[in-house]
Amino acid sequence: MGNAYTLAVGPTVQPGAAGGGGLTQAIYYAKNILGAAANANTVTVRFSVAATYPDVRILEYSGLDRTNPLDVTAAAAGNSSTSDSGAVTTTNGNDLLVGGNMVWTITAGPGVGFTSRMITSPDGDIAEDQVVTSTGSYRATAPLSGAGPWVMQLVTFRAAGP
Repeated sequence: MGNAYTLAVGPTVQPGAAGGGGLTQAIYYAKNILGAAANANTVTVRFSVAATYPDVRILEYSGLDRTNPLDVTAAAAGNSSTSDSGAVTTTNGNDLLVGGNMVWTITAGPGVGFTSRMITSPDGDIAEDQVVTSTGSYRATAPLSGAGPWVMQLVTFRAAGP
């Protein structure tokens, strides 16, 4: 009767600056979700307190480890023209990297090596991914339309074994 979601990283907070509130972002995942017909899955999000400007992004992937998919995570907040999660070192040879940001400006596109899955409108927040085939140091980045506050997170998932 539904899928169980687990907090992967966050909440990561970028405190408010002059003239506005702060940014907060968290990434959740559900492993081995229940199957449904095309376009029949729904996700319900409930906030513990009212969210002023919620920006929910939902991605679905297959081919991940069904019992222990989460590898490593990173998160950072800053104020510049590029959002950057900070580096992680993966422990699995085949990983899916998923990055997401929340920004005061607009995300101009994905980071190097990543594919943009969506940039929300009107908020300009990205969800991006990349498949890697060796352990190593990785980070999620995304250029912004100009300098401003941001939060960027990276979650890495183990691919299913052969």
